[in-house]
Amino acid sequence: LSEGSSNNAFVGGYIGYLAHSASTIGERIVVSVGTVSGTDVVGGFAGYILASVNPLAHQIINRVNNVDGSTAVGGFIGAGSISNNMKFFPSFEDAEINSVYIYNIVDQVHGDTNGGGFGGKIIDFVSHVYNKVNSIQGKNNVGGLVGTTSNSGNRIYTDVRNLIGTITGESNVGGFIGSYSGTFSGANTQADFDSIVNQVDEIIATGNDVGGFIGSFNGLINASYIYNEIKKLSGNEFIGGFIGNIESIATSADDPSKISQSHSEVHDLSGTQFAGL
Repeated sequence: LSEGSSNNAFVGGYIGYLAHSASTIGERIVVSVGTVSGTDVVGGFAGYILASVNPLAHQIINRVNNVDGSTAVGGFIGAGSISNNMKFFPSFEDAEINSVYIYNIVDQVHGDTNGGGFGGKIIDFVSHVYNKVNSIQGKNNVGGLVGTTSNSGNRIYTDVRNLIGTITGESNVGGFIGSYSGTFSGANTQADFDSIVNQVDEIIATGNDVGGFIGSFNGLINASYIYNEIKKLSGNEFIGGFIGNIESIATSADDPSKISQSHSEVHDLSGTQFAGL
């Protein structure tokens, strides 16, 4: 496909809106698109996916030049609401640890609110993903992988390689996730990050809550084996090499918040107030 554009919502280079899928389409899906544009819920591969009992394919290769929209805009998917029992992305147990199911290679992503190099607003989990995006531009809730995620269930990110050129935005801007908002009702509501490589050349924000990994965080976190490298990071207030603003971080008796066996470095960091590595 050379171009897929619309002035409407739910626009994708391959799928616009998928409410439910019980079957696998094929072994491999390869998508190559010039430009995908719309208003809300726009993705280089899919605009919106509600749930899928089985993976759409055993491997998806998605190459897009430009993805442009207003709200919930992602290089791969605009928005998704998928449970652990209804798998869109294959779970960790389905394959070897080094397998990559989704290759997402995008030149530019632009979305005003909830914009991400991979997903604008993703709920639940992302696994076995290679995500490479040259430029991500937005205003609020902008992330190298995901713009925003918020709900009461578990959020699992595992075996992800996120390679980003430049991220520009205003507030809630992160190299991996722009804004994460969870709840404190139990250990099963935490954000789990495991085996993540996050490398970003430059993050430029004019507002607050800017982080090399997460811009703004609220909830429970369990992170291990994270490699986070940011060459240049700048913003106004609440700037952090790993998390910009921790609005609140909770602990559970069963599984307290913790970050272990991880490495984070920023080569050049600048901000007006409350800035630190």
